[in-house]
Amino acid sequence: MNIFDLVPYEDAAFISNGERSELDRLLEYVPGTELGLHQLWQLMDKVWDELGCDNRYPDPKKLKQYYYHPIWLLNGLFIENHALSLASRQAIISWICSHSNIESVLDFGGGFGTLGRMLAQQSPNIQVEIYEPHPHKFALQKSISYKNLAFTSNTTKVYHCIVCTDVLEHVDDPIKLLSDMVSKLSTNGYLLIANHFYPSIKCHLPSTFHLRHTFKELAELMGLQYESKLHEDYIQIFQKVEAPSLNWDHLRTAETHSRRWFWLYESRSQIVRWAYRVKKLIHNPRASLLKLQSKYKNLFSRSSDQP
Repeated sequence: MNIFDLVPYEDAAFISNGERSELDRLLEYVPGTELGLHQLWQLMDKVWDELGCDNRYPDPKKLKQYYYHPIWLLNGLFIENHALSLASRQAIISWICSHSNIESVLDFGGGFGTLGRMLAQQSPNIQVEIYEPHPHKFALQKSISYKNLAFTSNTTKVYHCIVCTDVLEHVDDPIKLLSDMVSKLSTNGYLLIANHFYPSIKCHLPSTFHLRHTFKELAELMGLQYESKLHEDYIQIFQKVEAPSLNWDHLRTAETHSRRWFWLYESRSQIVRWAYRVKKLIHNPRASLLKLQSKYKNLFSRSSDQP
């Protein structure tokens, strides 16, 4: 597999020879001509290890190297062709388009600009900005034809809606970054955010994982009110109902408690999941057993061979 399996020849002109060579090297580890999500994650982890990064003791210099590596160009190209990623972005866009009072949108950490381009195309009356300090020229070229779309490295404006997908799990101070986003959101404006506080890839920092249980509570301390979820509950929607003067002592204390009691929240979550499974088993034992048999068919097969 090589880069031309993902990019048309005319688009590959915006990828430097060095980037192309590095991506071709990585893609040699992918069998066949199709890149899957888990294979992409494995390549991301490979680059992480090659650069000597450590997610428990992150080195800012090594992290900078990692996030400037062409693997993120590959991630952007993958999203352009990944049905689930495109579906989640379309869910966000459909929600935004259903709210006529939204006239300006900031895609915070928008990277390759896929969501921004989709929104700009479907809603020409909405002004869309993508916050990305160093956008790739490929992304800039793909976006140049949209008059209502711009990349920015300095977000001094206030927006009716901010979108942030898969960003906070990568940073060592997600609470500070969230507060920066909230400060750029107009009163009664909306934050649509998707977080993945799980160890799916090594660049997800374990210091953020406690937020999988307490993110909503910490967001509410910043003047956000939880509204609903989108796309199989992955995207959370908040509305900024007030612009409070943030009490950072209170926020940091709440963050410390979240970290300290993470084990308890996690244990409770596991108990709830098991209780749900037991309830399903009691109410419909045959269906539950058939599902278990399908999942562990090899184990069942071995058991049936015994006298």
